[in-house]
Amino acid sequence: MLEAKPWDRASMQRAVERLRDAQASSQQDPWVLISIAKAIMSDDVPAHFPEALKYTKDAVRRGPREPLAHAYHGWVLYNMGKHQEAWRSYQQAIRLDPKEPLPYLYIARAFADTRDARQLEKWLSDGKSRKNTNDIDGRIFELERQLANLRKDGTAVERSFRDQIAKQADNPWVRSNYASFLMHNRRYDEAIPYFEAALRLMDYPAARDGLSKARALLANQQAATR
Repeated sequence: MLEAKPWDRASMQRAVERLRDAQASSQQDPWVLISIAKAIMSDDVPAHFPEALKYTKDAVRRGPREPLAHAYHGWVLYNMGKHQEAWRSYQQAIRLDPKEPLPYLYIARAFADTRDARQLEKWLSDGKSRKNTNDIDGRIFELERQLANLRKDGTAVERSFRDQIAKQADNPWVRSNYASFLMHNRRYDEAIPYFEAALRLMDYPAARDGLSKARALLANQQAATR
């Protein structure tokens, strides 16, 4: 729930309430510890990463056979710049459950960061071929676009955006990000409806600012062609 709809305040509040219930009934359960770490990492504040690491480390200690404990521990380590330790955690997660997609996708993300298209494609393909869940779809779409960008394939980037919008119709961020892609390609008239659709789903500054900029640039573009 923490990852499936992070833009939905009501969904996030329900997730936090369930996490509090879980803490009250079974505070040391590995899955509870993983979820607490996820909640901390969702803020994306580097100063909080060491606190998340304490929870994932404890999750691994209490659930050494839980592949997702190792996978998420690796993700926290990676975000703290401890890449070799993260790699070892990912590999342990794969050994415990080769069908779990998350460690493959985390490794793909690492290769995306180093701009290694060949390795990114390999690990992304490995992750996509495993079992899948809706909360992981967003990661896959983002990695597909990173791969397409490395290959300078704008058509594939756009196709990925459209596929994700079709699959996650209630996600305002992907609509706004697609609008920004259209803006980058000077397709201001096409961008405006996507910013507007994003704002109907959730009012937030990036979409508001993007819409204002798109309208201004479209007006300039139209004036220049008169």
